[in-house]
Amino acid sequence: MNFRDLEIRFQKLYHKNRKIQEIMDVLLYQIGIFLAIQIAALFGKSSRNTAIILISIFTILQVFMSWLLLLQFITIYISYNISKNLFFSNRNEKLDDKSHQILKEVKPILKGEELFTYSDENGGRAYMKRKDYEELMRRKEEERQRNYKADNGEDQAFNKMTMEERMDHFIKSMEDQKG
Repeated sequence: MNFRDLEIRFQKLYHKNRKIQEIMDVLLYQIGIFLAIQIAALFGKSSRNTAIILISIFTILQVFMSWLLLLQFITIYISYNISKNLFFSNRNEKLDDKSHQILKEVKPILKGEELFTYSDENGGRAYMKRKDYEELMRRKEEERQRNYKADNGEDQAFNKMTMEERMDHFIKSMEDQKG
């Protein structure tokens, strides 16, 4: 074996390893894109969508090989769907309490011994102690029941009024608004 044969073998091995390295670089880059979108989703829908838009713009401006462009957009699409299903599904529970406007729509995400994670109407995350969350939900239910009883009591009193009493009540309320 002469020096030239050794050099040829080395070049073949180098090119083979270089192709493997290029493939690994592309795959690691796709994993990075996937993780960037998932991490942005932790901060809410708007953060996730901003990350997707910025990554898409970067892809359009910087990637020139069509197969890599396609691969990157497929990665973005898959990451979007996973984040949507993982972080933003089944958000139907609505609360009525006006004192906690931020928590209009609540979905418990992770129940643990101490910490309770929930998402608000914008897809943001918040954390509180489990006992505090249960106290908040208890107060909301009490407020809802008080409002229901108050509304129901007014309706019953109004239904018992005669038509003349209703007109007098209406006229009095109009005068109160003017004066």
